[in-house]
Amino acid sequence: MGLLRFVILAIPLVVLAEIPFLMLAGQGRMPDRNWYSASMYSAGLTDFFLPATNHFLWKDLVGQHFNRDLWIEATLYVGIFALALAVYGFIRRNNSQKTLWTILLTGTICALILAFGTDLHWNGEQVRVQLPAFLQTQFGADKTPVPLPGLLLFKYFPFFAKQRALMRFGLFALLFVACGAGIGYNRLIENRSPQQVKVVFLVVTGLLVLDFFPSLQKPMAIIQPRAVDNWLATQPADGALMRLPFELNDDQYGTYLTLYNEKPFIGGFFNAFPPSQYLHIRDTMSGFPSQESLKLAEKLNVIYIELETAEMIRSNSAMQPEEIEKRLEAFNLEKIYQDEEVIVYEIP
Repeated sequence: MGLLRFVILAIPLVVLAEIPFLMLAGQGRMPDRNWYSASMYSAGLTDFFLPATNHFLWKDLVGQHFNRDLWIEATLYVGIFALALAVYGFIRRNNSQKTLWTILLTGTICALILAFGTDLHWNGEQVRVQLPAFLQTQFGADKTPVPLPGLLLFKYFPFFAKQRALMRFGLFALLFVACGAGIGYNRLIENRSPQQVKVVFLVVTGLLVLDFFPSLQKPMAIIQPRAVDNWLATQPADGALMRLPFELNDDQYGTYLTLYNEKPFIGGFFNAFPPSQYLHIRDTMSGFPSQESLKLAEKLNVIYIELETAEMIRSNSAMQPEEIEKRLEAFNLEKIYQDEEVIVYEIP
């Protein structure tokens, strides 16, 4: 009965929380993800049993022998001692706990199915199986991914395809295991003396802390403005700044630096759902400099073109700084600033 009351009270709050997303979707500004993104962020079973890459004991072992490229999203370690407590609690369950354990197990299984995403993964890699010869011509490939129930949800369930990191559903599995561990601990201390309870508490707490304790982190670096940002802040023109290569306009660091250079920007760290203007200009601006992109830049009141030469060299960009410089000068853009990493041009 208590659970029913909780659901009834929660539904209006959930609806209120979803209204902004429904409105955004109604405006066409929540595009579906492509299948590659959903597959890439699908969890594998190893993600739930590998300690975090910053664990003080296991970090080197985990980082060297397992794929942790997506460690931020894929660190879903359930905890070996928490899992042992949950299993113990399940084995020692009594009749009054049957409904509770049904909920916990059902929730854990559903969370795992959702976290495993659209197709089978193992150790951070997509599992692909060999196709029989007669199917290879049908699929146009000799191997194929192993589909999971999440693929049906991705294709047909409303709003499901708008998510990116499906593996984050695994957090619900961790929550259910933690609840089960609490029940297991309660069964563990039943009918014990106060002194024994203290000992059990210290041992269990110590093991759980040991299982999750992170290594000491290095001091964080202080992010300072670049010389070009300080220079831009002194320029009187209030037109917008555009960075090259253009994908740098969709960058957290560049957005942060606008606090120093004080110039409007046409990009920004949008990550999940870019605004319509950015989507509209991205393809054209990715070909900058061209006559079409230059006209669009003028329409957006772009005055400063920041050519990040060091970044282009580091990323091995298809078009190197010297070629970009020649093309910018061919369009009569004036070079007004240069240092070892950046050249700034002004649109007259």
